[in-house]
Amino acid sequence: RTTPDMEPSYQIGDEIDFGSALDSRCFMRNGWGVTEPWGVWTVERRAELALPVQAKAGDRLVLNAFAHAFLGKQRDPVRVRVCAADRQIAEWVFEAGRLNQPRWLTASLPPRTNESSGSTLKISFEIDTPRSPLSEGMSADPRTLGLGLSRLSLTAAT
Repeated sequence: RTTPDMEPSYQIGDEIDFGSALDSRCFMRNGWGVTEPWGVWTVERRAELALPVQAKAGDRLVLNAFAHAFLGKQRDPVRVRVCAADRQIAEWVFEAGRLNQPRWLTASLPPRTNESSGSTLKISFEIDTPRSPLSEGMSADPRTLGLGLSRLSLTAAT
């Protein structure tokens, strides 16, 4: 009898459902809250993901995220810096002008190098002004909320 491989694996094109702890917790590192039916909040200024990606050198990938931000009562814009391999690859801005419903956002990843191919891709989200519903006078929730992540995938750049 062989023991099943319990290492998390990620295939390019797979969509991770952050509303499913079973599907997503293995990729989460620091900075994430509890899994909720719709997804997960960042609860620190920086939240990290680690995806074991099998990609060849030169492969160009795109990060796709279905997400929204906690804007609070003040409805000030929230800026999220997206970094991969310690390089900023995008800045997503969430503003009150549009309904704050989750929407698809993308970021182009740097091309894979010989050193990075077949290794773990580290992605981080840095939120400039996370705030809590408690500090906003909206509820008793003391968590510092920033980005609400519902789904995420990596796809080949076209």
